[in-house]
Amino acid sequence: MRGIYYSELMPKVSIARGGRVILPMALVAVLVVVSGCPKRAPARPEKPLGRSRVATTSLATYSTFTTDPNQDSVLYVFDWGDGQADTTGLLAPGETASASHQWPNVGSYSVRARAQDSKGYWSGWSEKLSVAVTVNHPPQPPLKPTHIGIDSVGKPIAFTTSATDEDGDSVRIRFFFSEGQVSGFSPKLASGTEHTDSVVYSQNGWKMVYAGATDGTDTSDWSAPDSIYILSPDVAPYAPAIRYEYTPRRGIANGPAYRFYASALDRYGDSLYYRWYFDGTDSITSGLFPSGVDGYVEWTPTGDTHSYTVSVRVFDVSGNTNPTTPVMVFRTVAEGEMLWGIPGEFYASPAIGPSLWRGDARTGIICGSADGYLCVVDAYQAFVINQLSILDPDAYNSSPAIGADGTRYVGNENGWLYAFGTDDSRDTFKWRFGNGLDGMTATAALAADGSVFCGGEDQQIHKLNSNGTKAWSYALRSWMASSPAIGPDNRIYCCDGSGHIYCLNRDGSLGWEVSVGHLVFITSSPAVASDGTVYVGTEDGRLLAIKDGSVAWSYEVPDWRPISSSPVLGPDGSIYFGCDDGRLYRIDRNTHQPVANWPVTVSVTDVISNTPLLCADDIVYVADDSSLYAFDVNDPGSGPRWRTILGVPFGKGTGGRLSLDNQPSPVVDQYGIVYIATSYGIFAVAGRPGGTLALTDWPMFHHDARHTGRFGAK
Repeated sequence: MRGIYYSELMPKVSIARGGRVILPMALVAVLVVVSGCPKRAPARPEKPLGRSRVATTSLATYSTFTTDPNQDSVLYVFDWGDGQADTTGLLAPGETASASHQWPNVGSYSVRARAQDSKGYWSGWSEKLSVAVTVNHPPQPPLKPTHIGIDSVGKPIAFTTSATDEDGDSVRIRFFFSEGQVSGFSPKLASGTEHTDSVVYSQNGWKMVYAGATDGTDTSDWSAPDSIYILSPDVAPYAPAIRYEYTPRRGIANGPAYRFYASALDRYGDSLYYRWYFDGTDSITSGLFPSGVDGYVEWTPTGDTHSYTVSVRVFDVSGNTNPTTPVMVFRTVAEGEMLWGIPGEFYASPAIGPSLWRGDARTGIICGSADGYLCVVDAYQAFVINQLSILDPDAYNSSPAIGADGTRYVGNENGWLYAFGTDDSRDTFKWRFGNGLDGMTATAALAADGSVFCGGEDQQIHKLNSNGTKAWSYALRSWMASSPAIGPDNRIYCCDGSGHIYCLNRDGSLGWEVSVGHLVFITSSPAVASDGTVYVGTEDGRLLAIKDGSVAWSYEVPDWRPISSSPVLGPDGSIYFGCDDGRLYRIDRNTHQPVANWPVTVSVTDVISNTPLLCADDIVYVADDSSLYAFDVNDPGSGPRWRTILGVPFGKGTGGRLSLDNQPSPVVDQYGIVYIATSYGIFAVAGRPGGTLALTDWPMFHHDARHTGRFGAK
């Protein structure tokens, strides 16, 4: 600010001849007054006050003040010692002046100040303050917090800590309290000053409390934690609810362990356990589950068929219980009764394989749907675990084949064979193979070394490595609607639509081929016996037995009705297959004619193009378009043991066929439960106790419940 000088205050004067100056009378009076009050400059300001150690990243503030003998307003100039200076505005004498500065370079600098009054008089420079400018250091981690207060839910608890900064910077402190609670930063505190903040917990249990600090530029590490156990009031949890979406209503006696799910909340977050009662007497208590998380028990019913009244009660860790006990009914069913049904439209046969649900291994019923989803149903809990989706979805006409590690290989009409993993919390495939044009209609065959054999409308059969890369391809004469099989000699057998049956060596070379007639379409998949005989049906009504590259014998059904069903082999070597005449056949391998009392009529309206299922209790299962039938292989003439209608109450679907021509085939699990898909849905039906898969060379479609298509697979 520029000073005011007397010359600026003087009016114009007259100079008389002779050089004498003539002053106006008013100016004479002013001069008289001024000459009585001599002017003095402001006093030298105090030594600047502020930090003597500063980081290059910090903005530091300094202050000073001075007095003026004439009580004039004063301004201040701060010299920062680095060639820079800042000037304040006019302040009253004695009022503190402040200015801030940041030094970009490390070094030692002298800070001083001087003052100028409103009339332009300057003071001398103040005493210098030496400032060391260094690189910034973050604060040290705060001390481990300490606490005082009542360690219980709903009560405030105070935590105290402090933090130091080696640069002398002020610090701000915050706490991490657990339960997702984080305090705000405190106001600026001098280095080493204690800070206290409080929290109220809403849930019981152990809490870990940390503290952190910042100097405005850098942040410290977290402190060591203070641990504190929070007690909850002695209050019972809220009422439980049965989780019906995961809990079955039906089962079989002496079968799998069924899970019964319930869920409840505790207002203070206590862990909970559930006690389930069966008919009010037998009870099973679960382990501890977090509040709000589904808890369960496992229970295996025994004895005869029965309807159980099932109830559940919830307890917290202290034993407090809610008196509410929701009730359900669970019924064990008899042979031939429906256990569950999942609506949908399916052309493919289901397979049985592992599923990972909520990190837990479950038994899954796996089948591709007509709308392009790979459905996974919990076999015993009767709910859909997942519906795996794909881009550009089309119908799944081929059935899943399940590898030794649980990988699901399944072909789609969109032209790709997909490999899906077992983790049904994910919705992605591991790899795919194909051209995206020609449908993968054949169910893949899986070798013991992990190789995959597949094909379809591209008129080829491919050998893939376990990672989806191609090992070789073999060109067929027509597209492949049936599914390949792997024999006891590890060679691959397949058929095409031109009436040719092929035997391929493991290196992809041709072992032999047989023509069964010009343009005789084959949708039946081959079954291979231990002696190497290959059995297959043809669309011109013949069952063929091929040995060493030649037709050893054949059987012709009456009226040459097509055999789309794949043959299966009984323990005595008999060959079973369905026919488009609605009958189920059993052919003696020695006479090459039907066994006595065979064939049996299954349906007078529907064709039987699915593959029969042979079980160890001498029961054979077969289906038509609407029902599942059970026949006693030793007494077929008395008719089916039972018939279960499939699809009620879900309505009728479009009636698609596996591989465009076959009905889906049944599969059985270790408890004798039979699973089958139709154009109405997927269904589980109770079989006869102990009625597991027959131990024969080829007892069902594609050999086994995993549809490996491999002789000897288990």
